[in-house]
Amino acid sequence: MSDFLSSSLWQGIGVIISFILAVISLIFTTDLRAKVFKSKNSLFDSKDMRPRELLDGQIVTLFGKVKEEVFAGPPNYESINDGDRPQFYWLLYVNEPIAIFGRCFENQELSEYGNTCCFQLALKEDFYNNRNDILDKFVKVDGQVFLGHTGCHKTKALIDVEKIEVVT
Repeated sequence: MSDFLSSSLWQGIGVIISFILAVISLIFTTDLRAKVFKSKNSLFDSKDMRPRELLDGQIVTLFGKVKEEVFAGPPNYESINDGDRPQFYWLLYVNEPIAIFGRCFENQELSEYGNTCCFQLALKEDFYNNRNDILDKFVKVDGQVFLGHTGCHKTKALIDVEKIEVVT
């Protein structure tokens, strides 16, 4: 029996079957990987529709995950451990960096403000209390981009949210 299974015919069939199974598993895992680890920003109809750069004042739709972050607040805005009041902000994290452009306040020249994957969400006060269901979820955010310009703005760019909805 062992001579039969160790024959070159069976070894050749074993190699061919192993190769076929490897190709099938590679195709399946590539498709599965795309479905399981799919970026929520890939919910755009095509990769070309994903924003690579945003301009101050631009109306935008972004997909990402909303996280609540804590920052030091008044009186010194330096350290919660040293007595500053904690301030909670909701941030949208997108999967790929987006270049931010805006006009300089002094001379109105167009300038690049760097890349970011994180946008602070500018929301109405009651939204924080009524929509905790979106925290740690993937969402679609529609709104207007504006540059951070005060101490309360914790990211390079913010989104004045017009509409936000959970993506499934």
